Amino acid sequence: MEGPYKGHAPTGEKVEFYGLGVLKVDESLRAEEVEIYYDPGELFADLLKRPITSESEHKSSTKGCPFHKGD
Repeated sequence: MEGPYKGHAPTGEKVEFYGLGVLKVDESLRAEEVEIYYDPGELFADLLKRPITSESEHKSSTKGCPFHKGD
C-alpha cells in the first residue's frame, strides 16, 4: 500500500515487524487454514512515527488499513 496513512505522510522506509504464522494442512500439504499472530502496536508505531501533515487530511481520508479500527 502506498500513500498517506491517517494524515501521516509516507516515508518510503521499509516497515519491519515480527509475528508467527500457523497453517493447518491436508494430506497433500495444501493449506486449509492460516492464522497470523503479530503485535499491531509494533507495526503501527512505525507507520505513525511522523507528525500528521494536515488535520483536514486526517479527518477526510478514506485510505488506510481496513483492519485497524483504532487511532
